[in-house]
Amino acid sequence: MASSTAAMSLSSGVGSIRGRGYGCIGLNSSWKSCPAFLRTVRMSGKGLGVSMARVAGGSGRVLCAGEGGVVTSSEREVEKEEEVAPMSEAERAGWEQRQKEATEVKDPADPFQWRWTLNWDSITPNIIVGSCPRSPGDVDRMVDEAGIDAILNLQSGLCFDALKIPIDAIRKRAVERGVRLERVEIRDFDHADQSLMLPVAVRLLNSLLARGMKVYVHCTAGINRATLTTVGHLTFVQQMDLDEAVELVKSARPVAHPYIDCWTEVRRRLLDGRLDEVTRTSEQIYEDRVVNKITGTKNSDWFAAEKRVISQTFQRYLDTDLAVLDMETEWLKRRFELEHKKTGGNGSAH
Repeated sequence: MASSTAAMSLSSGVGSIRGRGYGCIGLNSSWKSCPAFLRTVRMSGKGLGVSMARVAGGSGRVLCAGEGGVVTSSEREVEKEEEVAPMSEAERAGWEQRQKEATEVKDPADPFQWRWTLNWDSITPNIIVGSCPRSPGDVDRMVDEAGIDAILNLQSGLCFDALKIPIDAIRKRAVERGVRLERVEIRDFDHADQSLMLPVAVRLLNSLLARGMKVYVHCTAGINRATLTTVGHLTFVQQMDLDEAVELVKSARPVAHPYIDCWTEVRRRLLDGRLDEVTRTSEQIYEDRVVNKITGTKNSDWFAAEKRVISQTFQRYLDTDLAVLDMETEWLKRRFELEHKKTGGNGSAH
């Protein structure tokens, strides 16, 4: 494929956004006046000219939307793996940049250039956002100095390659230290992919926190994906206002730069087709206000209803995840008991 068509993303048919980050959320601004939000409203429901490349169901069937329409691998032979999941121009630039950033030594001629160091900041008592560990020894530091119980890794394979991260050795050390290491692969600099995977990252973070864990959330630099996931949890789960959540994150970690357009797109998708549900919730909020003599407006009731509906969605995700975990625990326990009974507890069958 030509490089001009290498930047590919999956269009959901509902106007997914792929663009640049917006520095539009100030400490005193509102997401309602955010250019990314207004842009999303205008684009919502409209088809975007976004090409796509996906391997369907692991079967090797490739869909490619190009000038000639949609073709499959039966019509066009794919000879190289790179053609199945090509690196976008943004990802390629990011990969090259990460290679330059891999050293801890700053370039004296470029004092503002980011260089990797293991660093972190506490956003809440149980959420820490930081840069990525690059060795098993970094895990020791995170446990001993930050007191973490879990790590949520948001890096893609490109990140591992660029910084030569030994993820298997890091995972092994985490297990040895009694730390749960989970991973949600999100592509750096890729707005479409971050919009796609943000709900998954927020769901997993919520599951870890609900089990009483202190979680270290990291991407590569702890600037974009990790802060976006944290903002997502604060807003989608804890029902915090966006500008308040961004202020909290940035005040604790000044380098934070979450892609607000991705957050806006995810919020729109979470509410898509749920007008009746939001309406009923808004009416209930209004009735509660009247009974408790709380001031408010129709607009405030509506936005509160949207936040509640989204939060309840993640609560349902959490209930499902915890139920699966409980069932898995019971199942493993029973399997152990049956095996123990079969072998008489000495490893040999009767």
